[in-house]
Amino acid sequence: MKTRLPLPRFACAVIFASGFTQRICAAEAHAGSTAVWSSQKARAANAAIMAYLGEPVPPPADLARNYRADGLVAAFKSVCAKLGFELQKLAVDDTEFPFLVYGVIRGSHDFQAMPGALRALPGYGYGGSVVGRRNGATFFSLNLMPSDQYPREQREAIQRRLMIRLQMLGATGADAAQ
Repeated sequence: MKTRLPLPRFACAVIFASGFTQRICAAEAHAGSTAVWSSQKARAANAAIMAYLGEPVPPPADLARNYRADGLVAAFKSVCAKLGFELQKLAVDDTEFPFLVYGVIRGSHDFQAMPGALRALPGYGYGGSVVGRRNGATFFSLNLMPSDQYPREQREAIQRRLMIRLQMLGATGADAAQ
């Protein structure tokens, strides 16, 4: 089944798949013209995204204890105590590297103080987060590992996957806050 979608004048899309690039552009189309959408194009676009993201990054064999689940939990609990945040739920995603903390804090909190508090802990840092509020709770996902601790050969792969992982874990926290 093919669906026609209206394209605004001069709209363009670039699809990368299987080593080739296809540019779809409506630059010369007249207002109100349509492009053909197909499930095959959607599958190719999804495959291109997955190829860009690559495979999960395994943790280094010599991963320091403070970047393992128990070290991250202890560090995050310490920061929460300093900031007066009461943890409702806390978990660590250790499915790939770097490990990320996520969960729910009681009350609606401003997370602006978190980066500075993390940087004050020796060996930790603020490597990005997703934060939201729902039903009187603050949900979050957070990377406590400074990027200079990433293995050099894996930095790009880590960066490509990191924000999506944070968003997925943040959604988990949002669900828990309901």
